[in-house]
Amino acid sequence: MARKPPQHIVIDGQPMVALTPHDFENLDAMRRQLGGQSVRMRTLRESLLETADFLEALGTALREQDSAHRLPDSPGTAALLAALPEQIRRARQTAGTVKQRRPKR
Repeated sequence: MARKPPQHIVIDGQPMVALTPHDFENLDAMRRQLGGQSVRMRTLRESLLETADFLEALGTALREQDSAHRLPDSPGTAALLAALPEQIRRARQTAGTVKQRRPKR
């Protein structure tokens, strides 16, 4: 069944769209879903930024430990440390920040 186009009306000089109760309920349900998704995305972004901060601190600590104790250069550690800046950059880019510092809590 084809949907009818929305009915445009003017009330007190303001253009408006008249909705059926069913269409209004659908629109309201979509608005609630979008609100829930927005909260989840904000939480995911915060988690991603916290992970990037943690990885950055971990990389710094590993570099300091490696240079202070002159540990044998294992290929696994060296490869992880080499890949760390790119991983941090990608996490920050995904979260929507390039190198902005967040205030510490």
